[in-house]
Amino acid sequence: CSSDLTCIYGGVGFMPQVQALRRGVDILVATPGRLLDFPADPLACMRALHRQHGDVAALEEGRQRIAFVFSPELTSFSTFILLMSSLMMALAVTAIQKGNVKSCRWSLLTTIFFGMIFLGCQVYEFTAFYREGLTYKGNLLGSAFYTLTGFHGAHVTIGILMLVAMLISSFRGKLQADRAETVELVGLYWHFVDVVWVLIFTVVYLIP
Repeated sequence: CSSDLTCIYGGVGFMPQVQALRRGVDILVATPGRLLDFPADPLACMRALHRQHGDVAALEEGRQRIAFVFSPELTSFSTFILLMSSLMMALAVTAIQKGNVKSCRWSLLTTIFFGMIFLGCQVYEFTAFYREGLTYKGNLLGSAFYTLTGFHGAHVTIGILMLVAMLISSFRGKLQADRAETVELVGLYWHFVDVVWVLIFTVVYLIP
């Protein structure tokens, strides 16, 4: 290249570079504390500004990709499913209190089914996030997100296992009205998990 200034900006001429430098200086003046990040030499300063522009563009692209990945539509659906599972759990408790084992059994089965749909949606989201570059060790956002939602998903899995155990007990004739307290306790656990998810959903997906 005949000129370092032309090399930096792909041979588009000198005057646009001066204008770019002036804009860069204006930015630096308007941003206290950032001037020390750039060298005093004008040519080196322009190189630094060019490099910073690339970093900002990459950061903005990453922000847009994350915003796309954190689209709340699918998670809203899975949240609705989880809330409906809470309703079915309440119906199961009511049924066993009345001694209606058959109705309790169907309510438990529906609750399990809804819980598995929720977990399936979460696995799908995790896969999509990973493909978009959001990994557990990649940054603080990934670590916080996977820890928070993964920990909740583990508790949903525990709840499903307890529901399956009660469903099996119902087929063995061990789940009767005198054991309604057991169903109530599992129901309280399930409702608690649902409430926690509503908080997580609000903080992670709804708050900008």
